[in-house]
Amino acid sequence: MVSRDLVTRDQAAEVIPPQHRALTIVRSGSVPKVISEGILDLMTVFAAKDEADTDKKRLMRVYAEAVEEFDESVVAAVLRHLKFHNPRNPWRPTPQDLYEGCKRTMGAWKRKVVDHFLGAKDPNAEQVVDREIGGVPLTPECVVPDAMVIKFLKDHLGRRPDSYCGDVFQQLRNLTLARLNAIPAECFRPGQREDAVAAIENRRRVEALLTSLAVDLRFEADRVISRHGGEYKCSLPNEEIIRLARSELELQERVRRAETLRLHQRLRSSD
Repeated sequence: MVSRDLVTRDQAAEVIPPQHRALTIVRSGSVPKVISEGILDLMTVFAAKDEADTDKKRLMRVYAEAVEEFDESVVAAVLRHLKFHNPRNPWRPTPQDLYEGCKRTMGAWKRKVVDHFLGAKDPNAEQVVDREIGGVPLTPECVVPDAMVIKFLKDHLGRRPDSYCGDVFQQLRNLTLARLNAIPAECFRPGQREDAVAAIENRRRVEALLTSLAVDLRFEADRVISRHGGEYKCSLPNEEIIRLARSELELQERVRRAETLRLHQRLRSSD
């Protein structure tokens, strides 16, 4: 039989390792105990009849190869899932099942993390934590290691605009300051956070100004803001925005009076 003494590193066998640590990438010849124990669990729960020890050892090596270059937290989560959700039951999951499961889990965790920090949501709604990651990222309850959360955010914030995620800066400027501040400073590119803060504060200034104005003046002020860069970039002082909006209203009033006067003149001439 395959002995559990095959473990190559002395580490407590846990379902999910502690998350507040640096990433521990599985390497060839240095398989963490939590991973080798998980593999042995799969091989035991879904044991094949009359399997030779040499075949078991070879299979375990192939399982270990399948998870190389993944963080142990990802592998541990997938091993636990396969133990109770084996798509090939009563036969064993294959090493490819394990490999593909790790890839899917990485992708799912990244989507959950990015959506938590940057996804569109009602700031007044209660935060709903997806059971897939166990808790809020960067808290002890979350199964995603802190270092992996940082890497996911760095990768996302560092990417160029594309059809999948759009413009990252647009995502940042749509946040509240509280949500922006929840993103660790090390995740931003140089100047990225400062630009986002400026855009958010400008939007708040503009929104407060528009809310304080009467409806007709608000409409014209909104048009002035749009002509000068929009709510995120408009650099005109509030007083100048109001002055230009009033000037536009006064111009419209003069035009209406002139049109009314011409209409009256035409009516007189027709009489």
